[in-house]
Amino acid sequence: MYQFDFESPIYLGTADDAVQAGSNYTKENLIFEFTVLTILGFKTVVGTPFLWQSYATLGAVEERRDLFDETTGLTFGGRPETSSVEEYFNQRENDTKSASQLLLRSNSAFRSERPGSVPLNWQRNIAPNVKIEPRRGSVEKYFRTLFINDTQDNYSPNSIIKNTSNGFSAKYSRSGKRRADYMLNTVGERAFQGHFSRALVEHSYLKEGFNIFSLDQILLRTSALYQAANGLAHVGTLFTTPQIYKYLPENIELTTLNRFSISPLNPYLFADVLRGIGVDIRSWANLDSFIVSRIVNTHNPLLMFVHLYKQYLIEKIYFWMSQNIMPSYRGAVLNLQKELFYDNEWRFLEKLSILSGRKFDGLVAGVTFGGAAAMFGLKPFMLAGAARQVVEFSYKLIEGISFFEILRMRHTLRKYLIEVKLM
Repeated sequence: MYQFDFESPIYLGTADDAVQAGSNYTKENLIFEFTVLTILGFKTVVGTPFLWQSYATLGAVEERRDLFDETTGLTFGGRPETSSVEEYFNQRENDTKSASQLLLRSNSAFRSERPGSVPLNWQRNIAPNVKIEPRRGSVEKYFRTLFINDTQDNYSPNSIIKNTSNGFSAKYSRSGKRRADYMLNTVGERAFQGHFSRALVEHSYLKEGFNIFSLDQILLRTSALYQAANGLAHVGTLFTTPQIYKYLPENIELTTLNRFSISPLNPYLFADVLRGIGVDIRSWANLDSFIVSRIVNTHNPLLMFVHLYKQYLIEKIYFWMSQNIMPSYRGAVLNLQKELFYDNEWRFLEKLSILSGRKFDGLVAGVTFGGAAAMFGLKPFMLAGAARQVVEFSYKLIEGISFFEILRMRHTLRKYLIEVKLM
């Protein structure tokens, strides 16, 4: 789904401890996402419960704690009636007081849903009075609705009803069909009663001696539904792991992304494009938080490039869609690197950034750069074509900014990236 709402928040499903282990997600992954999404100018929401459920999330929040104090950027998401992390913690503790009686597997990722079940000293690492930004809707309400609808969805291959039927071999025996129907009715009824959670879903299926392989599929689908509910409740975009992304239902009104999505909202795509000029993807997580704040709060070449990149990428996506030639993720990265930086040919064009700032049309620019190329002993026709291409898409992209202004911006980008220790 290609929607580009830059004002709505991005809910980070990758901060969810229940999906981190299966996706090899680390603290460094989250620090990277916090950092790049902030620099891209997007409001990013981290679910408050993950602070006491996930070592990786708590560690990443500690590392980027200063960014949560900004008026925009990173924020903790919570219930409308809560104002602090501690208040939310106490409410969740009350909601899940019966969770200790649930039947869960020894390695269940959902044991952490009860506050305090994971030995994380979050009160020491994160002040309990940290402010929460209330979400607009109820996660539990959306989760109940999505889950119950999924118990009746015979069309989606990963739906709860499909996997339940497969687990009981309902297609091949009457007894299996009866057991599957009973299971769906039972878990559906529990979805209406009291606090509904992923742990309760696991408990319900284990109690019926359900097939373990199919249970794994059901719990992946359940986590996908839970994360979709969070995205809907925050009226935003869901960014999640590739594994959970595959289990998301297709019939929900929600923009969903993962690490390989071609979207200006994907931090990995932006970082991979900048690898074209030598920015190591690991350097984003190694930035000092003070430097990150400096980047987002000053007028600088990187933010100018962010503006150019987002506009250009949207234009390219619509072009690819109109031509029915949407590239692979790697193809999109290579295409953007080529067109935004022009490889070695672009380094030559940077030398001409000292020339006049008056606007050139494509033809005049081609002649000018072609002649200059000959002076430098380079191929004039190749460079003339490069200049024309750059001028044409630059004019079309940012109205009112001359070609030489964009040229100077790109020329200074590398210098600035070195200055802030990204290169």
